[in-house]
Amino acid sequence: MTKMTKRHVKHQKILVSTLILVVFCVLGVALFILTNGDWSKTIDLFPKDQEAIEIIKANETSLTPESEQLSESNKSTEPTKPTEPEEFPIYVTGEVQRPGLVQMKEGEYLADAIQRAGGFTDEAAIEAVNLAQKAIPELHLHIPKQIEWEENGSQPISPATNPAQATNAMVNINRATQTELETLPGVGPSTALAIIQYREENGPFAKAEDLMNVPGIKEAKFAKVKSFITVG
Repeated sequence: MTKMTKRHVKHQKILVSTLILVVFCVLGVALFILTNGDWSKTIDLFPKDQEAIEIIKANETSLTPESEQLSESNKSTEPTKPTEPEEFPIYVTGEVQRPGLVQMKEGEYLADAIQRAGGFTDEAAIEAVNLAQKAIPELHLHIPKQIEWEENGSQPISPATNPAQATNAMVNINRATQTELETLPGVGPSTALAIIQYREENGPFAKAEDLMNVPGIKEAKFAKVKSFITVG
């Protein structure tokens, strides 16, 4: 390398170093002017950005309770599921296909009870009961035979919550028909027929307690019916 070339390279290095030094000096003066001579302020050159961040954080904090309240409000306004009506049994006897207890729901009618009991028999007095009447708990619904209903004057039958009290009258066990006997609590077709057979073979009952002489009727069953029967 010639002396001329070496001098040229050295001159360029000096020039570059000088330019770098000038740039640093300019930057130093600029920072001094921006901070008014306080070099500690050089760490906070963008206060507006920091203020914006603080505002955003404050808004997030203030919005959180409102969001929770809105969520709770939405929960409270959600429609509640309708509750299922409670079921209850009623006792259906007489001229139905399947006598016994049937389960009913609030608002259902006696027509629904007859349907659940299998429907009427061919001998049923269909017009004896108001099928549009609503069912209630502890109801005893007895469907008489057509011929028995006509013999008793074809009077509408009012289902009773206290069996044997549909007409608030005592059942005379010396004159009652099978249908009337079956309105007594715990007395079904077989027991009613046994009562009729006993009085036909032994004459009328002298007192209510004589009912316990009928086969199948003991103290427990008599205790259920004694408040609803009479002998004269």
